[in-house]
Amino acid sequence: MSRKGFASMDPERVKEIASQGGKASAASGRAHRFTPEEARRAGALGGRVVSTRPGGREHMAAIGQRGGIAVSSDREHMREIARGEADEPEGEEASSGTWPISRRVSNG
Repeated sequence: MSRKGFASMDPERVKEIASQGGKASAASGRAHRFTPEEARRAGALGGRVVSTRPGGREHMAAIGQRGGIAVSSDREHMREIARGEADEPEGEEASSGTWPISRRVSNG
């Protein structure tokens, strides 16, 4: 059976096309933006599904560990957390799901 459409394309080309579609959708205002509550519900549902699969808990633990390592490598941010001075995410950071990692990168 021969592969057709996207299945027959180079994965990098598929990624490029998908990226263009996402940018066009966002630019035209048609892209869906999750509210914080929608994002929480989706994340909780995904976590429940993954944790019921064989090896799921170990997989999620490994992801959490990598995130903890990334966050703790920003010593200034860790000091802010210890002092109770860490800011909660706002605006784009809050909805992007990248906080505090994006913060770590932006602080250099």
